[in-house]
Amino acid sequence: MPNRINKGPEIYDPDALRVEYTRSERENMTRFVSGRNNQGTRKFSLRILLLDILLLCIIGGVIYPFIVGSNKTGKLDGISCDLSLRSDDETLYISLTMENPADGTVPEAVEVEFFINGQSVEKISDLTPNPGEYRTIRFKMKRDGEKIGVNVIMNKGEESLKLNAAAAAI
Repeated sequence: MPNRINKGPEIYDPDALRVEYTRSERENMTRFVSGRNNQGTRKFSLRILLLDILLLCIIGGVIYPFIVGSNKTGKLDGISCDLSLRSDDETLYISLTMENPADGTVPEAVEVEFFINGQSVEKISDLTPNPGEYRTIRFKMKRDGEKIGVNVIMNKGEESLKLNAAAAAI
């Protein structure tokens, strides 16, 4: 007689090639050797699903904004530059702030060019702020209710910095 893998309470007949269990034996059997039932597996699967959803929320809510917003700020020769957009129904407000640290460089001329939807709309040549100070360049424009992309290219000597931002339709 061959070795049987399942050592359960069955009736074995080598001629019939089948195994029969009584009704009470089948009701007492579990799928797992340790006696676990399927309820524990469902709870474990639900926990894994909830942890996956939590991880996606963390990625979407915390990490993604830092990746998307990383091109709104930058440094040009040690001067921190920050581009911000605000809008209402009819007007788009654009603001570029340059901040020179207290131990920063002396003021030099910087050339700033604003592009809206790929077209140059404003070109300003201004001095960078004194050490420990900041300077803000602001202007506004009428919006058409569509998505507006704003690019700013700043040149100071041979260095260059490009900042991007977008204002969605309201």
